[in-house]
Amino acid sequence: MGKNSTSARKQTSLSKRLSFIIIAMILISTVIVAIFSYVFYRNETIKLSGERALGVAITVAAAIEPDGFDRAMAEQKKDAQWDRIKDFADQTAV
Repeated sequence: MGKNSTSARKQTSLSKRLSFIIIAMILISTVIVAIFSYVFYRNETIKLSGERALGVAITVAAAIEPDGFDRAMAEQKKDAQWDRIKDFADQTAV
């Protein structure tokens, strides 16, 4: 009888160890997938934000008169041209 109880304890101990190892492997793989997903999502978000900002910049640049913009920047005064550029940029960014 003593032999069977020792064998049962070893099996229980072995099954506990295997269960622990399997749970640890599942947790480790879950953390790895989570980190990979976060990095991928972050990189894609940065890329898309950059593309959107570039699109807004191109749109605003296309609507601005170069001569009027040069004059507005040189004089550093807020005139009708400045207000028109600012209003257009604000509407485009939204």
